[in-house]
Amino acid sequence: MCVEGADLESLQAHAKGVAARFDETDDFEGMLDDLVHDLASQIGSQVNNNGLEAQVAFLAEQVGIDSAGELIDQIAKGKSDATSEPGESPTAS
Repeated sequence: MCVEGADLESLQAHAKGVAARFDETDDFEGMLDDLVHDLASQIGSQVNNNGLEAQVAFLAEQVGIDSAGELIDQIAKGKSDATSEPGESPTAS
């Protein structure tokens, strides 16, 4: 879900107003950090539970097709490096 414009600006202003009522010991931003982290973790779990196609679609939505492909290639390279014999080039056949 993409939220932008006046509604987002209004919500951000509201959050700034709430934050201003907290002192440093209450750590509003820390609590907000935890909330965002927990929500992102739930989203990640939902995506992961829906399998490879959902995972690839999620990556593409987050970083774009080209970058998602590069990330997938990095995973493949890591697997290739991990399965190579010591001293052997990962691309050696």
